[in-house]
Amino acid sequence: MSLLDALFFEYSIWQKIRDGRLVSEVVPKATVPSTGWPNALSQIVKHRLPDGKHVVTTHRIIGEDGSIHHHDAKDILFEGIRLWRR
Repeated sequence: MSLLDALFFEYSIWQKIRDGRLVSEVVPKATVPSTGWPNALSQIVKHRLPDGKHVVTTHRIIGEDGSIHHHDAKDILFEGIRLWRR
């Protein structure tokens, strides 16, 4: 497990994304066709606290039916300082 994955685990980031405690926003300019999954999009997603503070960024591959084929951590920030980036 990488340090970034360990931080996501330690701070329950995936759970907070799933249950809506973090507000997720797709970065439109970073959405492109996936090279590894036919008929899917590669997206960068910023996740923010309800007050708007950006805390983590993830990458996901989403199918045309809305299913997520792949989802991984890209970075984690603390008070605007990037702690780790993949």
